[in-house]
Amino acid sequence: MECSASEADILWINNGAHSALTTNDPDELLSKWASGPLAVHGKGSGESPWPITGSNTTYYKKCSTTRTGAIYSDITLSYCAVKFNSTSVSNYVDLEVEYEEAILIEGTFTTGTGATLDFYPD
Repeated sequence: MECSASEADILWINNGAHSALTTNDPDELLSKWASGPLAVHGKGSGESPWPITGSNTTYYKKCSTTRTGAIYSDITLSYCAVKFNSTSVSNYVDLEVEYEEAILIEGTFTTGTGATLDFYPD
């Protein structure tokens, strides 16, 4: 899902000529350099195979989640893909899934008495 630079997990640089993943260090990225190695490198000029600027970089965040087990309290999920893995929604619990453009929902879940499921665009 497209996002701001501060939320990004993935950078799409120079119209996709290069991409990189963020790391725990906000000044470093992880990327594959053509036929070369997988490298951890800085974002600065001379440290990255492509200069990273606001005008040539699109920022994305991972937007999927997996839910396993029981959901006991009201919850809102804002993801583009939700996988339910043997999930149950307890009695009188509201489960809402918000999405922006499209949503992929897979897996199985069961609902208790009075449970409410809402899926709607954000």
